[in-house]
Amino acid sequence: MAASSYSGFHMTPETNKLACIEAWAVEVIRHQRIDDFDDLHVDEISEEFRARDTWIAASEQCLELGARLMEQYSGEYAIVVGMSLTANDRPVGIRVDELDALGTELDGSPPSLYVVRRVAPPWADAGQEGCIELTEPFRPRVKGGRAFFCEWWHAADREYRRSVWLTHDPIHTAATSECQGEAI
Repeated sequence: MAASSYSGFHMTPETNKLACIEAWAVEVIRHQRIDDFDDLHVDEISEEFRARDTWIAASEQCLELGARLMEQYSGEYAIVVGMSLTANDRPVGIRVDELDALGTELDGSPPSLYVVRRVAPPWADAGQEGCIELTEPFRPRVKGGRAFFCEWWHAADREYRRSVWLTHDPIHTAATSECQGEAI
């Protein structure tokens, strides 16, 4: 992918990604679409993230860019990455042993970035009682990286849904204390 130029400023592929994430995040915050879970799929950020086998690495890279971006703001918001895993008719947990292998568990949707309030991350949602914090092999390789796994019954579709959430810093402890279970 060649670098482009915008208003005389030389845009590298990384600054293009950062500009894309920033434009989206500013709109989400400005129009208060946080509670609507207005997301940005990693494959919409860069051509190099279109292939499914790039989605996990893309998630970590975008999380790091999002963390850098959020440093400019008041600290009220964070950017997190949500990954939908395949659904099942029974609870199955997580069937891989590290973040890099998680691609085999993803459903058909690319991972997405979300702007969240630091005091109310999605994995603290009361409807996802089965949330646990994952240990080192699953944590993203960004400063303060944390990972959460959630599995819950979705009555309307009569299936167990699963997700993994990646974050770049300690989100408010009151919110994460609602996660049930032991760290795995």
